[in-house]
Amino acid sequence: MADSFKELTKKLDKCRKIARHNIKKALVYIKNYESGNKEFFEEFIKKEQKNYYSEDYLLRQVHNASLFLIEDSERVLAEVIGFAKILPEGRVSDYLEQYPFMVGVWMGDIYGDGGTEGLSRLIEDLEKTSKFFETDEVFFNFVRKKYLY
Repeated sequence: MADSFKELTKKLDKCRKIARHNIKKALVYIKNYESGNKEFFEEFIKKEQKNYYSEDYLLRQVHNASLFLIEDSERVLAEVIGFAKILPEGRVSDYLEQYPFMVGVWMGDIYGDGGTEGLSRLIEDLEKTSKFFETDEVFFNFVRKKYLY
């Protein structure tokens, strides 16, 4: 039992760390957008204006992509600590209103697999999201594929 609890704690901590990392990376794009720092996006804008997109439209899509990519990370950070505290009680479903995302992961509503397998699937998703923030080019390619083409 102690080993399984230790493993569970590691998974929850890994979720929290990856989520925090994703948000930190996305904030670079979000803050530059919100501050109007167009120079930060200059290379991306130059490439995409050839396709007749306006600068404002391109910047909005960068902002939208940043927010989209961190939705799950924000949910994890908002809920994981409280969720970790109630998990040992064993009545996870009683906390659906307080921790809807994490309870959904645990109960199998989000990934189909529940428990620690659900947490493993969440970790995989968070890690996939991290890859979009590896470099500016990878991020901007995501923006192109999801929002422009």
